Amino acid sequence: MIMIMGFLLSIRNIINSVHNPEIYNINHHRINNSPLTLEHIFPKCYMNKKTYHDMHNLFKCNKELNNYRSNYKFSDFDNLNIEMNFNDFKKISETDNYVSTKHKIFIPEKESRGIISRAIMYMAFEYKYKYNKVINNDVLIEWCLKHPPTKEEIYHNNIVFMKQYKRNIFIDLYNKKNYKSYISKLFL
Repeated sequence: MIMIMGFLLSIRNIINSVHNPEIYNINHHRINNSPLTLEHIFPKCYMNKKTYHDMHNLFKCNKELNNYRSNYKFSDFDNLNIEMNFNDFKKISETDNYVSTKHKIFIPEKESRGIISRAIMYMAFEYKYKYNKVINNDVLIEWCLKHPPTKEEIYHNNIVFMKQYKRNIFIDLYNKKNYKSYISKLFL
């Protein structure tokens, strides 16, 4: 019971703290008065139940955006298959997120891509999960390197460490000399 209460308090910290990032909506656009929920960056359908509550994979998210994301694969317009076209995608509200239900692809705003990539890297590394249904290797590495950790992502990592006693090494090691070769060896 105490462990459950601690987890619920941790979830409240993630949702209520202004210092934790809001995934897919970094600029905090108000979307249809939709409440905040928790998004599993690495979808639950590809996880074991015992890892559902790893807070390195949980980020606050607008409920409407979370529903659009579903468990669709992450990508961006530069890395789509040649047979897909822009008309297959719908822009979501006033955000810079796009979704294609036809192709089951979610294109997140640029500001969320680093957070997404490092959360997926953490889950794949920590739990040996296969991530090819979640994101392509080259997109994963590109997003991680192109979008450095923000102060909110670092804050989230520190808060999670205080609760779980685990850190996301892909945030902590980001500025190290051999980081690019390290993640390339792991994820290519």
